[in-house]
Amino acid sequence: MRTQPAAIRLASVLVLAVLAAAPAAAQSTRPAKPAREPAAPSGTAVAVIPATLAKGGGEERTLVAGQDVFGGETIQTSDAGTAQILFRDNTRLVVGPDSSVVIDQFVFNADRSVSGATLNFAKGAFRFITGKGSRSDAFTLLTPTASVGIRGTQFDIAVGSQGTAVIVFRGAVEVCHRTSKECATLRRSCSAAIATADGRLNVPGRNTPRDGLVNAAFPLAKDQSALRKDFRVFTGGCGLGGGIRGVGGGTNAKGGGKAGGARTGGGQTGGGQNGNGG
Repeated sequence: MRTQPAAIRLASVLVLAVLAAAPAAAQSTRPAKPAREPAAPSGTAVAVIPATLAKGGGEERTLVAGQDVFGGETIQTSDAGTAQILFRDNTRLVVGPDSSVVIDQFVFNADRSVSGATLNFAKGAFRFITGKGSRSDAFTLLTPTASVGIRGTQFDIAVGSQGTAVIVFRGAVEVCHRTSKECATLRRSCSAAIATADGRLNVPGRNTPRDGLVNAAFPLAKDQSALRKDFRVFTGGCGLGGGIRGVGGGTNAKGGGKAGGARTGGGQTGGGQNGNGG
C-alpha cells in the first residue's frame, strides 16, 4: 500500500480541522440575546399642566396626563406647569410650578407596597402624601439642605436658594439639617421647620402665625383649586380663614396676616424663630 504524499495528508488534516470548528463558528453567528425588558413604571401622571418635562436615559419628553413615570427620571416644570403623580402604592406627589424633582428609585413589593424609594427635591414647591401599606421608613426624601423622614403623613416641601421649609398637615415628619445634623419632629397640624442654607434649623413656635408662613412659602397649600380632590389636604389650623378641606372638596380661602418666619419657593428662605414648636 502506497503512502499518501505529504501534501495530501496536510490537506486532509486541514479539512478535518475546518469541519471540527464548524459547529463553534455556527454558534458564534447565532443572534444575541434580546435586551432586557423595559423597567416597570413607578407611577402615572394623573393630571398635568403640560409645561412639564420628564427627563431620563438621555431622553426628554413633554409629560401629559395618563403617561407613566419611571425611576431615574427628573420631573421638571416651567412657571406655568404642574404635575400630579400617583405611584403604584397610592402615594401621591404634586410637583408645583417652576420645580424639579428626581425620582431616583421606586422599588415595589409583590403587593404593590414600597420596599424602597428615594426622591431628591431640587427646587420649587411639592406635596407628598404617603400611600397605604408602604412602610414609612421605606422612603428617603432629600433636598439640598434637609432630609425628611415620614411616618404616614401629608406635608408640603418648599425648596429655595436659601434653604428648605417643610409643613405637615397630617401625621408626623422628622426634618433634619443635612449639614448641622440637627433634627425636629413635627406632629401638630401646620407645624413647620426651616433648614436654612447657612446651617440652621429653625422651628417656628406654637404662637407664630401660620397664615403668613403658608402664603409666603407654600403655594400648594394657599390655593388647592387646581388639584384633584385626592391630592388636597385639610389646612385647618393654618390660619387660612377656616382652612381648605382635602378629600371631599371644600372651599378655597385666601389668607392674610403677618409673615410667619419663612419665605421659600421663589428663592427666599430664612427667618423664623427658634423654638421647640411642633
